[in-house]
Amino acid sequence: ITTDGPESSLLEREQRTFVDAAFARMSPRDRTFAEMYFADARTPDDIAKEMGISLSTVYSKKAKIKVRLRALAAATAA
Repeated sequence: ITTDGPESSLLEREQRTFVDAAFARMSPRDRTFAEMYFADARTPDDIAKEMGISLSTVYSKKAKIKVRLRALAAATAA
């Protein structure tokens, strides 16, 4: 069920604030990676080629960024 209304707008703003804060803490290279992987839904192969890294680095970088995002989310929720 999707609700459009003040609650939905507030949630979207809070999520955007979280994402902006998380991206601000990343290096430019990690920010580019996160945008490509999470926001643009690019394939790991495309990211590896464009960033000049191995496919295994794509997966390890994704895992490390997810850990950092979870930690930031937990700290924000506390």
